[in-house]
Amino acid sequence: MENQVDTVLIASGSGTDSDSITGAWINGCIPEVNIHPADPHKHGGDGMYGLEVHRRVIMEIVDKIKRGKNAVGDKFYSCPTVHEVEMEYDSGHALLTGDIEIPEKIIHDVVEENISSHDAAKQLQQVVLLNEWLMLPTAVRMAARKILSERSG
Repeated sequence: MENQVDTVLIASGSGTDSDSITGAWINGCIPEVNIHPADPHKHGGDGMYGLEVHRRVIMEIVDKIKRGKNAVGDKFYSCPTVHEVEMEYDSGHALLTGDIEIPEKIIHDVVEENISSHDAAKQLQQVVLLNEWLMLPTAVRMAARKILSERSG
């Protein structure tokens, strides 16, 4: 018996959207969504996956603090995003976003150079990943509702 694929959810990816295993299905044949660990429009694009995304988020915050735009005690957020997959990497429409507060200790430690940006990124990844897992079921429900809505007319 053949199964019909209605949607593809990319929970982890390391290549460009057009090079993904499912890249042949882009162009509207089968909807694909991806979970990106930060706002893909600010921290997305070629090479922006895994720890590099988190490192860039951290380094942007450190830069703002060093330029006097923010203080270590300010609240900072990472925004994991479920977005539609398009041929241009991380350019798809955002379907679901989260505002995940970055623990002040991570910011303090990296600004004070107690930890490297790489280690700070690892710590941030653990915080964000838990929230990505919480977002995953909602993303699946959203995709399923869209498919059912399109089928019913």
